[in-house]
Amino acid sequence: MDSKRKIIHIILAIFVLSLVSLGMFASVDSLFSLITMAEVISFSNGIIIAFFFFPLVFYFLVCSIYLNLTARIPRYHDSYVKYLGVIAIVAFF
Repeated sequence: MDSKRKIIHIILAIFVLSLVSLGMFASVDSLFSLITMAEVISFSNGIIIAFFFFPLVFYFLVCSIYLNLTARIPRYHDSYVKYLGVIAIVAFF
């Protein structure tokens, strides 16, 4: 029963990771139009927030897969969460 639960967690994490990656692709496309100074720039605050939250969400999803496979927390987990959390909070201001 425990291994079945781990497999379900891993599959759900991979599914959410693919959804987050798709959202990141959409926001990078808008950032690319801003960087290249295109004639039509579609840009909003939500794009910046998605861009800066992606590393934190990506780390938590990869960490959940790692935790289910090895049953231990990654090395320097607290430092990663602290610094990625600061980057995500800065995106709001």
